[in-house]
Amino acid sequence: MIQLIAIDIDDTLLTRHATISPKTLAALQRAIARGTKVVLCSGRPLAGVSRYLEQLGLSGDDQYVITNGGAVSETVSGRLLARAALTPADYLHVTAFARTKGLHHNVVDAESAIITADRTVDYYVLQQAMENHAPVLVRDPTEMGPTFAPVKAVFVGAPAVLDAKLDAIRTEFAHLYVVRTGPQFVELMHPDVSKGAALAALCAQLDLPPAAVAAIGDEENDLTMFAFAGTTIAMGNALPRVQAAADFTTADHDHDGIAVALRRLALD
Repeated sequence: MIQLIAIDIDDTLLTRHATISPKTLAALQRAIARGTKVVLCSGRPLAGVSRYLEQLGLSGDDQYVITNGGAVSETVSGRLLARAALTPADYLHVTAFARTKGLHHNVVDAESAIITADRTVDYYVLQQAMENHAPVLVRDPTEMGPTFAPVKAVFVGAPAVLDAKLDAIRTEFAHLYVVRTGPQFVELMHPDVSKGAALAALCAQLDLPPAAVAAIGDEENDLTMFAFAGTTIAMGNALPRVQAAADFTTADHDHDGIAVALRRLALD
């Protein structure tokens, strides 16, 4: 019996217009009312997730959210459960590499601020900030103190630019967890971080086995959730390799894919 559903946000929970469709919202609210845990698992920080938690009616210390690609796990009310961060040296390394390769970049701190050493802030950094209601701060790594601990670093740019640089990024930062989270974003995190690792740790705290967990996603960073969860669902708009890894593929994010999946799982 499935007791917890882990759901990615962008292009999974949300339509292309960044909204939860009425059918998906109603289906999830019915599942929550029946006692199923719904855990949003996103690359976004909590500030970029909060409005969707509110729409779903999730609140309190007995509901949970995984943010920043798995770097932070907390209750919906904001009580920290776990955090794994990078170091000031990592920010220095990312900045030096970005300047050498002509890439735009930023790091995200524990308070959800987006910090970049780029004096000309890239469009995709501004998009990232807008989606997450986050401030953008221009700060060189030398301006950050010794206790600075960003939860992730992000290379941003046009898809073709990141496609051309991805192998070099993976090689340069092989000591970190490197994952493509969308066409315009490559994220770097602590090597122990992933959505799947955070989900496994949360389920251990809740005493839930993988068989009691379903995961729904569309991107490369959702595959680690699939590796843990007993039931895995790819969105119809998911990457081919995500669909190949799933137990089944539902409708896409613009056609109530989550609602369709919940009906198939007899959760709605």
